Amino acid sequence: VEFNDKTYYVKQDISNHRSSWIKPAPRASFDYEFYKISFVNTQLPVAPVIAGFREHYFVTEGSGKTLTYY
Repeated sequence: VEFNDKTYYVKQDISNHRSSWIKPAPRASFDYEFYKISFVNTQLPVAPVIAGFREHYFVTEGSGKTLTYY
């Protein structure tokens, strides 16, 4: 998502019911990812900045090219 000439990524805890063998508990994966990004940023500022969050989603600032680019 682009807003005010900045790129943001929205992470949600919603499952698509297609890859349950890869991510069996979408809520647990969502919580762990949020915790992991928050913790890493308290130690070193190398993870994306969390711009906002609510119960079922959080938004990170764009921090360059994604792996799908390569």
